Amino acid sequence: MKSPKKTDVGRYGDMSPHEHLRVSLDGDHDVIVSVWDDCSGASIEFCTAGLGGGKSPRTRDALIALMCAIEDDNEKDPSRDWLARRMGRFSGHNNQPADNETADGELAAR
Repeated sequence: MKSPKKTDVGRYGDMSPHEHLRVSLDGDHDVIVSVWDDCSGASIEFCTAGLGGGKSPRTRDALIALMCAIEDDNEKDPSRDWLARRMGRFSGHNNQPADNETADGELAAR
């Protein structure tokens, strides 16, 4: 199985500037999936086999594959990269660097 380059990836959805998916690997290599919009969100964790549970190994593997797919998509279109926008590297509009956004990638009030 291909491994992701990063331990934390995210991608904005296609229909809203606020909705995003984030997939992370923690220190134990458990996979955490989070889905958020501008009002709220939720996370779910899939553990490695052993003491942490590991009751969904194929789901965990598929989520790691999803991390790789998000990385590939983010390389091709970094404007939809959740972490890049959060860090202010892209505005989310036409791959332009951010100059008027808040830390979470939203447009700043003028």
